[in-house]
Amino acid sequence: MRCILVGVKTKEKTEKELKQSLYELEGLVQALNGKTLGKLYQKREIPDPATFIGKGKVKQLKEIAEGTQADTLIFDTQLSPVQISNIEKITGIKVLDRTDLILSIFSERAKTRQAKLQVELATLQHQLPRIYGQKGKALSRIGGGMKTKGAGEK
Repeated sequence: MRCILVGVKTKEKTEKELKQSLYELEGLVQALNGKTLGKLYQKREIPDPATFIGKGKVKQLKEIAEGTQADTLIFDTQLSPVQISNIEKITGIKVLDRTDLILSIFSERAKTRQAKLQVELATLQHQLPRIYGQKGKALSRIGGGMKTKGAGEK
């Protein structure tokens, strides 16, 4: 895994806390035998609802990733499914948030059957809001076939 780490300094987080958090994230990447190619952070009062860091910064991130040949972007925060999807569309690169990275480490290191099941359960619960079918339409109908009624039909 060749990755770029991304952090955002908000009102609640000081610059020192942000740098410490990115340093910790770099350690988590090393735990997965990954290589950190760069770190990007910005100051932002309110995270952008669509991309968390803003479209301009995402485009800049895409250029950096292409230049360094990174294959993963790791954000130092919890991202919404929409934010991950939007960033992946713009950059064309896999996007992980802090929780995804930690779950990957747990899944790699789980040895016992019970530990593997607990990690799998935690991963599925984390990914549940991100599950959707073909452009969100495949899972939208409950019924089908003859003489069956769909959701809301009487």
